[in-house]
Amino acid sequence: MQRHSAAVRQLVHYKGQLDPLNGDALNKAVRDTAYETISDVFSEENKAGGELGHGFC
Repeated sequence: MQRHSAAVRQLVHYKGQLDPLNGDALNKAVRDTAYETISDVFSEENKAGGELGHGFC
C-alpha cells in the first residue's frame, strides 16, 4: 500500500475551485478524507507489522 500512498498524499494538499454554494467545504472534505486515509493505512500497517494488504493491489 505504501507504494500507492503518493497519490493519496497529494490529495492532502488538494486545492480545487471554490464552489459557489459551499465555498471550500468540498475541497476541505477531500483533504480531510485523504489525511484520514493515510493515517489509517499507516497505523494499521504498523499494528499488523507491515503485512496489511498482503496480496491486494
